[in-house]
Amino acid sequence: MLSMILHDETNIFFIVFCLALTAVAVYVIIKGPKEDPGFRVFFIVSSLGCAAFFGKGFYDLNFVKDGYADSDGYSISNMSVNISTFKFHEKRLPEEKDFYLSSFLNDSRNFSVENGKKIFTPLFPARPVSIINKDNSLYINYTYKYDKESFASKGNVYRYCLNLPGILKEKENIKDMKMSVNGKDFDYKTATKESMKDICYSDKPNTYSLIF
Repeated sequence: MLSMILHDETNIFFIVFCLALTAVAVYVIIKGPKEDPGFRVFFIVSSLGCAAFFGKGFYDLNFVKDGYADSDGYSISNMSVNISTFKFHEKRLPEEKDFYLSSFLNDSRNFSVENGKKIFTPLFPARPVSIINKDNSLYINYTYKYDKESFASKGNVYRYCLNLPGILKEKENIKDMKMSVNGKDFDYKTATKESMKDICYSDKPNTYSLIF
């Protein structure tokens, strides 16, 4: 665990900064001017307060931040509306080529260009997407990858998995979508962070399927 924390540059910055401020405060307690106790108290409180502020930032970064789940929830809800619109007008499920050609599905925000080729990326580029039609359903699969040595990245990916169902539950415009994580189907409308702990991986990337 310690090696993962120290591998990440942002974590190192927070740790060193907080330790430095604490060390300065301790130095002032020991070596500060005895004739001006008010200054010593002010300086010590300010230093420890600043250290606590940055310590909270370190905690939020590694243990609270949702790992882009809210942004992805917005993209997923928009995608579900577009797919529902396509199904209503075309009387069929879209195929991968339809995401390039259909006026309902072709949103420039959902594409990137790599080596001169247009790539469908309805979520962040760090989540490669595949589209599969099977069993009269459309599966949009993606894996949220991360730097395996980064404590912050690993924590963000885990919290993304825990938080995504709750965020999707808040999106009232999602149409006819089911979801699975790591091959396990569940109802995102009733799932909780606690129930997701039995599904989400905390030590490796999680794989998602959006099923329409």
